[in-house]
Amino acid sequence: MNKEIRADDDDELILRCQRELPYVTTGFELLLQRYEKKTYQACKYYLKQTQDTQEACQDVWLKVFHGLPRFQRQASFKTWLHKIVTRVCATYYERQQRLRDRQESLSEDDEKAAPETATPTLPMLPEDSALAQAMAQLDGRDSEAIVLRHVLELSLEEMAHALALNLSAAKMRLYRAETRLRTFFKQTEKK
Repeated sequence: MNKEIRADDDDELILRCQRELPYVTTGFELLLQRYEKKTYQACKYYLKQTQDTQEACQDVWLKVFHGLPRFQRQASFKTWLHKIVTRVCATYYERQQRLRDRQESLSEDDEKAAPETATPTLPMLPEDSALAQAMAQLDGRDSEAIVLRHVLELSLEEMAHALALNLSAAKMRLYRAETRLRTFFKQTEKK
């Protein structure tokens, strides 16, 4: 029963995963090793952004993990995996587009509003402060996460809901944003 699985035999590995999951992940780990780089490259191709690529790749493998017990092998595993990749990437792309549209809408509203009624999206910081310079280096997604959590003081659950993400993805986005902010902050402090 412990015979070695050939690199070209996905069917045998899929059967092993279906027998083992969710309690034993040995077969799944072999499958992950076999296809993780290809999945990452496909996500990177579709999304064109490294930040989203990593999150999307994680989502793909979560869907594979939960979907493997129901996978009926009517198509090859590679085909099934590719369908998951394209669906996940399409969802990320649509989310990016909605965010861009929302940001454009907000910036148009800000331009129309009188200066005294406009509300800043970031706390009022002296423009020459190191924190302001570090915040300026963040992209919209990162600064939004920082503002929601630390300025608006939303709970992680509220933040996840506002960003239309599951809780773990929201935590990961906040962690990455805080890490980038610390890095930029340290760089601007040294200057």
